[in-house]
Amino acid sequence: EIGVYQGRKLQKDDVIAFRAPKTDLKNLGVRHISPEFVPRAEYKLRVVLGPQDDAFTEKGLFDFKSALYTVTQDSNRMAAKLSGAPIEAKAGVDILSDGIVEGSVQISANGQPIVMLTDHQSTGGYAKIATVIPCDIPTLAQVRPGQLVGFRVVTVEEGTAACKKEKDKWAYLKEKIDHD
Repeated sequence: EIGVYQGRKLQKDDVIAFRAPKTDLKNLGVRHISPEFVPRAEYKLRVVLGPQDDAFTEKGLFDFKSALYTVTQDSNRMAAKLSGAPIEAKAGVDILSDGIVEGSVQISANGQPIVMLTDHQSTGGYAKIATVIPCDIPTLAQVRPGQLVGFRVVTVEEGTAACKKEKDKWAYLKEKIDHD
């Protein structure tokens, strides 16, 4: 009897019972939706410039920092492909393949950003203008095709502090929920 319903696949007119919803949740006071998860018109992702940001013109860097990009239908667990103002390079974006990390922002040959996500490849041959800080990756992963994202440059120290704050917040919530 291995299967979804009584050892078989679901069929028309099957009824699946659900238990009654809980009327009381522990630690309700600390359970809330963080502002970064509330749907909004646009999302700003914090990035650290580099390692190949010097491959782009001043206009290209300005556009990257100020333009909004639309998440395309081609996005998946490997990468969020974006569409918007092309990012201008000094002499093309092709480089010798080198390492890619989660959050790397490659600029494709057509000038469009591609942000590497959880199932990204290990190397890539496009210049990487920046890297999204780790604690902003979950936000990007939840942005739907058609929604807008932009980038805000931060220092390594600011990115590290933001991610530490996020880690501490989740540890506090876990402790509160586990304690009661």
